[in-house]
Amino acid sequence: MKGTLPKDRLLVVKLEEGLGWEQICPFLDLPIPEGKYPRGNEPDKFHRIVADYMEPRVKAAMLNLGAMVLATAGVAGYLGWRYYVRQ
Repeated sequence: MKGTLPKDRLLVVKLEEGLGWEQICPFLDLPIPEGKYPRGNEPDKFHRIVADYMEPRVKAAMLNLGAMVLATAGVAGYLGWRYYVRQ
């Protein structure tokens, strides 16, 4: 795809080198703004969002698993007791 577009119409950015107004604005022939370039994927913010989303779900899953294990152990205990009492 890069070969089909004229070089003056294509901006190739390596994200590992960073992305900011300094890379984008000259390509668009616009002045560089005074404000910072917005960063939407800051690691701390991302981890906080994921933790806020996952924490209640993990707790609910653990409670459901615990209830299922407890019920299974209860049924197995009852069946084992019935089996050994009859012998």
